[in-house]
Amino acid sequence: MSISGHLTLAVFTLARSMPFQTAGIEIVRSLLRCVFVLALWTLAVGCRRAKPDILLITVDTLRADRLGVYGSLLGLTPSLDRFAQGALVFDRAYAVAPITAPSLSSAFTSHYPHETKVTDNGLQIPPGVPTLADLLRQEGYETAAVVSNPVLAAPSRLDPGFDSYDDTLPEQEKYRDEPTRRAGRTTDAALALWHVRRSKPLFLWVHYMDPHGPYEAPESFAEEATRVTGPEDRTLSVSADNRSSGAIPRYQYISGCRSSRDYLVRHNAAVAYLDSQIGRLLADPDVARLRGEGLICFTADHGEALGEHNTWFAHGENVYHEMIHVPWVVAGRGIRAGRRGDVVSLIDLLPSLFDQLRFPKSRRWRGLPIFRGPGPSDRVVLAATFPAASEAQRYVAMSASASAILSVPGGWECYSTPEETVNLSERLPTPMRLLARRLLAELSRNDLGNLVPEAPERVRSPEALRRLRSLGYLQ
Repeated sequence: MSISGHLTLAVFTLARSMPFQTAGIEIVRSLLRCVFVLALWTLAVGCRRAKPDILLITVDTLRADRLGVYGSLLGLTPSLDRFAQGALVFDRAYAVAPITAPSLSSAFTSHYPHETKVTDNGLQIPPGVPTLADLLRQEGYETAAVVSNPVLAAPSRLDPGFDSYDDTLPEQEKYRDEPTRRAGRTTDAALALWHVRRSKPLFLWVHYMDPHGPYEAPESFAEEATRVTGPEDRTLSVSADNRSSGAIPRYQYISGCRSSRDYLVRHNAAVAYLDSQIGRLLADPDVARLRGEGLICFTADHGEALGEHNTWFAHGENVYHEMIHVPWVVAGRGIRAGRRGDVVSLIDLLPSLFDQLRFPKSRRWRGLPIFRGPGPSDRVVLAATFPAASEAQRYVAMSASASAILSVPGGWECYSTPEETVNLSERLPTPMRLLARRLLAELSRNDLGNLVPEAPERVRSPEALRRLRSLGYLQ
């Protein structure tokens, strides 16, 4: 029995034993007042302890259309499809950049890459920029991360605000001499952290790497991934560098393998393996309770070109739909299940979590709170590439039905989404003309049109440069 319960029992026991006299009544009233005050105090303490645990799962290089919940008929993601049942699913969610560090730094800060200065992999969020982990720690959370992409590991970690940051990469890639941590060990590390007893609520970020090339899944997943969709099988040339226009980028190439279908099968197998291990994480009883008591947020940092626009097995070079359209599924306490078709951005993650948790908000955040309901119907979200990962600076504005892309140097491309197959920039129908004008206005208002100056953090060691080049992020 609680303290207040014992005290209440004592009051009524005392009342029964006392004569019905004024003095006795006054004593009872005084004791009842104490019970009332103690109950309020107990309730306040309980509320402070009731902050929900939060699990954020992000996946590297996962297109939305690989998931059954987003229309895939390949059957690769039964675990994630089950998770999406009874959850909030965003059909039109976009990354702000088609590479890892800029995308995730924007999600964690609700600022654009040109503001955080994280415009490329290998760069860090500068001191003084509050992150999701920083702010949750201020609200009484213990913060922990398990990451499996080398560009998120030391020395270029996105770790401000994390009490613990597990960037151990204990395995070696099969086709390259690069460290990694496959989904099985990533889930093992996440569960080990989750089961540690603690007095504070926990925010745990888990980042999986597996759909990123070179695609390496256990052989047992290859057979179920043989059903592929996309362009007809082509025998591709091998790029002299890591560019992917019309050729297999050098970092993806597996000796003797030039069939586009073989790489698609490999990618699908990696997605199927990933799903099995995320399913194992979500099935753990201590994690599963978050659907009712906490919050689970699942998304990806960016997508991957699988032949669209004659771009093969890579990301980072442009801002087409296949590179920036990402899955985003949220479940937990206070989350209303359903599907949403409004346009949202990963830059909305931080304000949305804080709005859902009723924590203090910042007017300086670029994103919007979206978990409770849609934003403006005419909303436009932005994404961009940066020169280190692309030959041109490219910007895109996404509305509910169209995209407008500006390349510098280059020019305009305007599409109906999500297909983006017919460039309508010459005809420029009125809605797209308005969207193009809106993009220019947003570029001006957000100062995105100015190329980011070289920051001190951009100086990298020879080893860091070698690693980025081997991962396909440098030519």
